[in-house]
Amino acid sequence: MPTVHANRLEIFYEDAGPSDGPVVLLIMGLASQMTAWPPEFLQRLHQAGLRTIRFDNRDVGLSEKFKGRGAPNLIWQTILSRLRIRGLASYNLRHMAEDAEGLLEALEIPQAHVIGVSMGGMIAQILAAVCPQRVRSLTAIMTSTNGPGIPGPRLDVARQLFRPGPPTKDFQVIVDRAIRTWNLIGTPNGGRSPEELRSWIEASVRRSHDPGGQKRQTAAIVDTGDLRKWTRKIQAPTLVIHGDADPLVNIAGGKDVAANIPDARLEIIEGMAHDLPPVHLDHLTELICSHVRAVEQNAAASD
Repeated sequence: MPTVHANRLEIFYEDAGPSDGPVVLLIMGLASQMTAWPPEFLQRLHQAGLRTIRFDNRDVGLSEKFKGRGAPNLIWQTILSRLRIRGLASYNLRHMAEDAEGLLEALEIPQAHVIGVSMGGMIAQILAAVCPQRVRSLTAIMTSTNGPGIPGPRLDVARQLFRPGPPTKDFQVIVDRAIRTWNLIGTPNGGRSPEELRSWIEASVRRSHDPGGQKRQTAAIVDTGDLRKWTRKIQAPTLVIHGDADPLVNIAGGKDVAANIPDARLEIIEGMAHDLPPVHLDHLTELICSHVRAVEQNAAASD
């Protein structure tokens, strides 16, 4: 799989599916590598005739890291952010949206249907607002506007994410911590066996593991703050998908995304938490493919 120089960074990506199909740009969430997109999900998009571009965000996976740059103390940064004191992070989500736009430019892709998950959905909102010519449609999954008053993560989830324990290089300790996190945020009885989950996480850790990257990406979210100044500018046809059992990004976040985008469609999936579980993949991919097809058909009809 190749890399490109985009927004002055080396970005690792994969271009797959029918080469002549409508392009779908996939933006993953906090500390998640592009390998977090389930193979079955990608296969369904390809079978629907869609060409997918997925990539590792900066500071994760095989894309360029910001090692040597620390992250501010999260508690102090959050307090200062509420006082509108920002700029403590190495970068913010606007810079990450510029990475995504730079990737499309480097690949000579004028427009894409953009799908963002969690933090990736936040990046996608900014991309759709500041580069409307690049975004043919938007699908925002289990994400938020970061608006004031939106509840945060469930307490046990917040503790697991932000108090993971002392640093370690022990492979099994790292894997076990990640499994505990996924068991907290993932869909109960989502269709993935414990053995499959462990195998996927072990492969992810072997591919890349940088706790500093997660801290810097978290700092980027806090530093960016309320997204609604961008969300309200989005004109692209938008589908918002959120599970009603999400313990990490409260469903109020997804509702706020839909409320701030003209004519956005909100789909709530009963029982889905903060993942893309096998049990809901058929429903998810049908929603997405129908959304993309409708946009393509409308564009063809207007030509």
